[in-house]
Amino acid sequence: QPSFIKSQHIAYYWPINNEIDLRSLITYSQHHNKKCYLPKMGFNRRLVFIRYRRHTRMTVNRWNIREPATGRCISARKLDIAFVPLIAFAIDGNRLGYGAGYYDKNFAFKARKVFKKPSLIGVAYPFQQATIPIAHKRDIRMDAIVVRKDPYQ
Repeated sequence: QPSFIKSQHIAYYWPINNEIDLRSLITYSQHHNKKCYLPKMGFNRRLVFIRYRRHTRMTVNRWNIREPATGRCISARKLDIAFVPLIAFAIDGNRLGYGAGYYDKNFAFKARKVFKKPSLIGVAYPFQQATIPIAHKRDIRMDAIVVRKDPYQ
């Protein structure tokens, strides 16, 4: 996609619970001189996006998710793209996460529609598509949902 090619600051996630694993895309991005970031959970359901490199020291947080121990941070507003994990999604771009609201809170500024960046991209398998509306008033809609072929078919 042209928007991916132009992007320089991209946030990924470390996969848990059979989420789609984007680590090969991180490697690809790094080989193409893109700066890659992973979220680190902070206080008050805030995420800090920390630069990730092959040698970045990782720790496990209280949710049993691997995250960078320390490193250079970037504001969520300065990201070009943020890949977002999900449990389910609706065709209108709404997503259902794990319920703690970390991503919704950190990208709430996008709800004002004056901010185009970052592009929020949900990553899912076809079976994760919901057939009923799943939106909550605080949910932040994805700009796109990338659906990967179901590995079980």
